[in-house]
Amino acid sequence: MVFIRYLVAIILFITGIFCVIRFFSDDWNWIFLLAFAVCIILAYWIKPATSQRQRAGRRNSNTKSNHDWLDLIDLPIEFLFQIISWPFRLLGKLLKHLDIDFSPDL
Repeated sequence: MVFIRYLVAIILFITGIFCVIRFFSDDWNWIFLLAFAVCIILAYWIKPATSQRQRAGRRNSNTKSNHDWLDLIDLPIEFLFQIISWPFRLLGKLLKHLDIDFSPDL
C-alpha cells in the first residue's frame, strides 16, 4: 500500500511540474498554475507521512538503507508544498494578530 501511495505521489508531482512548465510556455494560462498547485497539494497529502526526525535518523545511521530514495521523493514534494502554503500561513498569522471578528452582531 505504501508503494502505491508513493507511486501516485510521484505521478502527481510529475504532472504538477508539467503543468507549471505549460503555464510559462502557454501564454500564462492560469488553469495550469492552478492544476500545478492542486497536484502538489494532492501529492503531499497522498504520500506517506515522514517526519523530519525520522529522516534525520535515517541519515545519521551508518548503514546504507533502502529508505534513501524516499528522501529524494519526500523533499521536493514537501519543499513545493511549503512554498504553496507559505502565503496562506502568513495571511492566517496576520489575521490572528489583528484579531478581526467577522461575526455580525444580530
